[in-house]
Amino acid sequence: MKKLTILMPVRNEESFLQEALDSLSSQSYGDWECLIMDDASEDSTASILAAHAKADSRFNILRSERGLGIVKALNILLGEAKTLFCARMDGDDISLPERLYSQLDLIDRCEEVALVGGLVKPLGECREGWGDYLSWVNSVTTAEDIRASALTESPLPHPTWLFRTNALKIAGGYREGPFPEDYELFLRLISSGVKCEKSQGFAVGWRDHPKRLTRTSKRTSGDAFLKIKAAYFKALLEAGVYPELSQLPLVIRGAGITGRLLKRELNKAGVHVEAFIDPVKAGENFDGAPVLSPDDLDPFKYLHLVAVRHRDSRELVVKELNKSGLKFGRDYLLLY
Repeated sequence: MKKLTILMPVRNEESFLQEALDSLSSQSYGDWECLIMDDASEDSTASILAAHAKADSRFNILRSERGLGIVKALNILLGEAKTLFCARMDGDDISLPERLYSQLDLIDRCEEVALVGGLVKPLGECREGWGDYLSWVNSVTTAEDIRASALTESPLPHPTWLFRTNALKIAGGYREGPFPEDYELFLRLISSGVKCEKSQGFAVGWRDHPKRLTRTSKRTSGDAFLKIKAAYFKALLEAGVYPELSQLPLVIRGAGITGRLLKRELNKAGVHVEAFIDPVKAGENFDGAPVLSPDDLDPFKYLHLVAVRHRDSRELVVKELNKSGLKFGRDYLLLY
């Protein structure tokens, strides 16, 4: 029996699909099968898949004649997987030649680890924000950094995942909802005690383009991410994901639209927010919480959640917190 199954849902991927398939066929590690769900593609995706599967018998093509959507497609593929490990792959990315070997080597050596990711290289367009995100992703490399950054964004890009199959099956697989399905699953896994690592080599060439789901779906908007972070905040604390995190009262740094949305979502999740900290809006009151100036409190007596949408303003807040002697992951978290 093969050791690894690659899960690959595709829909109308003719522009980049052949390159993605070739990158798998060229892997230095070859003991795998690739399960592909062609989700009612209307372009030449089906013929590209058929030709490649004929040339490489490790590819097994499934097809849905109706649009399942990525969550249902992934859960069908996961249900079909019979191997100890699974890896994720998208039809518009490429896996670099040593990806599977290096990730399998890491997870095999670390029995307590159930999910590994990897570094990413940009493919195609590279918008300013996209480049910034990739730089951040590649800077988060250790298990400790992954935990500390879990509520900032996903430090393990979904296309780089390689995981123990049973870990995802026990967790219930992917869920439908008004949230990014991969990030929700990541938060659910780590809040249940799953240990994560990241291989240090480049694993995936990650492509950005106008039709990419992350750029077109409401489920991957900034507000959708913020809401799912708030929903899992309490569970992550209770699970001990942040062992250094203080148990002090919460304040939100930033009383703009983003900070106020975060407060409302935390309240829904049963988390109390003591106040906002915002020098521009100091003296106001939003949703029953006063807005204070940074000089109005001892920063070491609070846990600070930074929720500032504008990058330059957010960097100023972080600089101020660091200058005060506060530590990321212990005294403050970045939630945007």
